[in-house]
Amino acid sequence: MSPTVRDGGIIYTRPYFFWERIRTGDVVVLRDPRRPSRKIIKRVGECNEDRYTVLGDNRGASTDSKTFGPVKRSYIIGKVFSL
Repeated sequence: MSPTVRDGGIIYTRPYFFWERIRTGDVVVLRDPRRPSRKIIKRVGECNEDRYTVLGDNRGASTDSKTFGPVKRSYIIGKVFSL
């Protein structure tokens, strides 16, 4: 699958609030678990209580939960609402 967001592309996000529900398929902005000062964009693949499996759309060349494991809900800082 080719990437949904390309380098230099423009996306629109809104802050994520703790009471909102995150669903499989949502595209989110999160802090990189390996370098928290860096933000990454991923698609939610699976939701389990307070942990989320996030996946890159370019599965062959993406760093995602296959590399760093499921992420805590607190790492998610925004939801993409327009691509």
